[in-house]
Amino acid sequence: MKEKVLVAVSGMTPQIVTETVFALSQYQNWIPDRIEVLTTQAGADKVKSQLLGANGYFRRLCDEYALPDIRFDEDSVLIISDGKRDLDDIRTPEQNNAAADVIVRRIYDLCADEETELHVSIAGGRKSMGFYIGYALSLFGRRQDRMSHILVEEAFETHPEFFYPPKNPYFLNTRPYGMADASKAQVMLAEIPFVRMRKRCEDWALGEDWTFSQAVSRTQEMLDDVDVEIDAANGVLRFGSVVVDGLSPRQFSIYLVMARLCLEGRKIDCGSQCEFAEMVWADYAGRRDRVSDDVSLRKWLEEDSVKPQYIFFWNRFLEERSKITKVLLRALGEHGRRFGIVSRNKCYFLDVPPRLLSVVDR
Repeated sequence: MKEKVLVAVSGMTPQIVTETVFALSQYQNWIPDRIEVLTTQAGADKVKSQLLGANGYFRRLCDEYALPDIRFDEDSVLIISDGKRDLDDIRTPEQNNAAADVIVRRIYDLCADEETELHVSIAGGRKSMGFYIGYALSLFGRRQDRMSHILVEEAFETHPEFFYPPKNPYFLNTRPYGMADASKAQVMLAEIPFVRMRKRCEDWALGEDWTFSQAVSRTQEMLDDVDVEIDAANGVLRFGSVVVDGLSPRQFSIYLVMARLCLEGRKIDCGSQCEFAEMVWADYAGRRDRVSDDVSLRKWLEEDSVKPQYIFFWNRFLEERSKITKVLLRALGEHGRRFGIVSRNKCYFLDVPPRLLSVVDR
């Protein structure tokens, strides 16, 4: 059974946590195993002083409605930092960017664990925080994950003493609505459908300190056509903004030749082994002063029985093709598979539109 995790952003009104737990447990029979709250330092102080502890409103809710143990303590409160210090508030563009990075990375990490089931609340904190956590779930959310916003009757919506509808009558002065019974307050959960783009974002090869902006840029590249540049002079590939420099000289020569053939609208099959081998060797020989790791093709060509050697080259090509795909997957995630050398109907080729492909020889 997957671990159920409620993830919320919160500001100065931590009531959204208890209100959401109330609505989920009473109306949808969904009770989290644990809760995580992403907030500022000021927001964390509110959560700790009002929700946590033996007399906090979270414990009161659990006791009053006989909810099972839900892990929610000070370690569950994640304070947003700019990398140097915890943020007291989110007011400047720099603070806003820091919040985006922390929130999106946390959702990414949680979604990387297939044994979790997330319910993300966008109700609390500044509006940008709700946007970021919702956007993050759209990027990385799985089929089992859900998103919601909590809606509270207007009289109680921002009341500092309302945290959930108690079982017994409890009257609050709800100006300008007068005295009202909190036990009859309407608390509703609005589930929010969202587009799941995870399949295009799986296995990203992003650096340790990747940002929200980089995540958005990478996603857009995956959704759009990507320009592919083969830098023959430097031995690197560029897929949009992503540079791939992990190919060995032989692998790069193979990919470069496949790219040139793609630009000519040609494919390679068993009948064109000899031509393909010679094209690869012509480039490969120029990249290395000597070839010590394999019997060189130049030596093969000098022998009388050339054909068996070409067969050997073809087998080596198939091995290198697989290795090239692995390099692309490491750099681009599953998105890289579309740029590998395709095998179809006994032909090998790059399935990249020529208009998006360029070879730079300078």
